[in-house]
Amino acid sequence: MKELLESIYKPIIVLPNRKDFKLDKLLLLDDGAYNANKTLFTFFYMFDEQKVDVLRVNVEEDESNQKLSERFGDNYKLILREGDTFKTIMIESKNYDLVLMGDLRYTVMVERITGKLGIRLLENLDVPIFIV
Repeated sequence: MKELLESIYKPIIVLPNRKDFKLDKLLLLDDGAYNANKTLFTFFYMFDEQKVDVLRVNVEEDESNQKLSERFGDNYKLILREGDTFKTIMIESKNYDLVLMGDLRYTVMVERITGKLGIRLLENLDVPIFIV
């Protein structure tokens, strides 16, 4: 995984060890940072615009989400949750076929040593992950 993430500079899809995949229900993980929007626009550019639920954990609704909601209309549904971010994402992601997330903020080694959320999700989610 480390070599893959260090050498690939394009969007990738990480697939868990499962036989069956569907790509009907999409979940965007949005921490309010630029990368979440970049991920959404890149996915829509590559695979066409479609319905996506947007999960924000411990992040207030702001102007950027209102603009995205206006831009994508019924294709954009915001879900606000409070609590432990990792546990909340693990629970919510079980209801989806594909999770969209931004890239890791640090190298894989630093993410693992410091216990950052991104690498924990990559190692534990049981649904395909689209990473930009």
